[in-house]
Amino acid sequence: MMTPENIVSVIESYEMMFRKCSTVKACIDRNKKTSELGNHELLSYAYYLCDEVKRCAKDKKRMVEAGILLSTVQMCLSSAGILSHQTIMNHNRP
Repeated sequence: MMTPENIVSVIESYEMMFRKCSTVKACIDRNKKTSELGNHELLSYAYYLCDEVKRCAKDKKRMVEAGILLSTVQMCLSSAGILSHQTIMNHNRP
C-alpha cells in the first residue's frame, strides 16, 4: 500500500507536468461518461482533483478516498494517452 508521502509525491509530479503544459484546473460535467470527454477535459479534471488527493492523503481517515482519487487522476492521464498502464503501475509502488 502506498504511504501518504508516496501519494503526495506522485501527485506533485503530475502537477508539475500539468503546469509545464499550461493545463487549467476545471471540474467536469458529472453526467458525462469518460468516453464523452476530450483529452483537454480529462487533463483539466485530473489537475482539478490533485489538491483534494493531497488533502485526503494527509488525513489518515481519508486514505481510502485519497487512493480512489489518485486512481481517478491516473485513469484520466491514461485515457488522454499521457501515461501508459505500466508507467502508472510503476508510480504506484510504495
